[in-house]
Amino acid sequence: MKSLDRALSILEYLSKRKSAGVTEIAAAFSLDKGTVSRILKTFEGHGMVAKSAANAKYHISSGTLQLSHNVVLNNRIMQISRPTLCEMAQLTGATARLCMIDGRHIFIIDQIQSTRSREGSDVDIPGTTKPMYCSAIGKTILAFMPQKQAIEWLDSMERVAYTENTIVDREALLAQLAEIRKNGYALNLAEYSDRAYCIAVPVFCDDDDMPKYCLGITGWSDYRENPENFSHILHCMKDASGKITRDSRRIALSRDPEWTF
Repeated sequence: MKSLDRALSILEYLSKRKSAGVTEIAAAFSLDKGTVSRILKTFEGHGMVAKSAANAKYHISSGTLQLSHNVVLNNRIMQISRPTLCEMAQLTGATARLCMIDGRHIFIIDQIQSTRSREGSDVDIPGTTKPMYCSAIGKTILAFMPQKQAIEWLDSMERVAYTENTIVDREALLAQLAEIRKNGYALNLAEYSDRAYCIAVPVFCDDDDMPKYCLGITGWSDYRENPENFSHILHCMKDASGKITRDSRRIALSRDPEWTF
């Protein structure tokens, strides 16, 4: 299991870079070059990485696209929510996201950027993780999980102050989570990045009390300047969340039970 963990860590390392050579990777993981070379050749054999003939460096190959494609095909919520994300992006002029908790991480699994937003702004690659305690999507999941579990998770997190607005105090965070649960939404007011303003609501797609997904928009910043517009956006987001929930439950009862949610 240790060797598998090491190999997957190397694959993740490569995924965050344009390319890397055996020597660089070996130094990064304190491994001998022979071990790294064998790991990379195994991944190459499975189409996960490719080696450049020009400089002998490795990069993530198109074989990984098949894995991501299969994730989309096998996740019904992503298919159900796509039209809703498009509507929310156009309504808000921001980027609409569907996010999912997996283990102790919150991932962006799909997103639509508004045609009115600036090109390239507020866009993360699907699969990007966000800090649980200072992102709207993360705080949404924390707020709606059992309190004992939320406290355990908060206590185990390294809470870094990314900006002057980041809340790292345990009691202040617990108070905020209680308010989020009461109001049904979470905000990120430049807590992770100085220019990131986000709002998120939970999406309940099964009979569990804790949501596995949440709907968020980012790139929006008129919470204080235009409270009327904020109320309208929040109302639309809660309606959108409810629609995704209803559609997923309807399909779960009437369609192929092998679809994942």
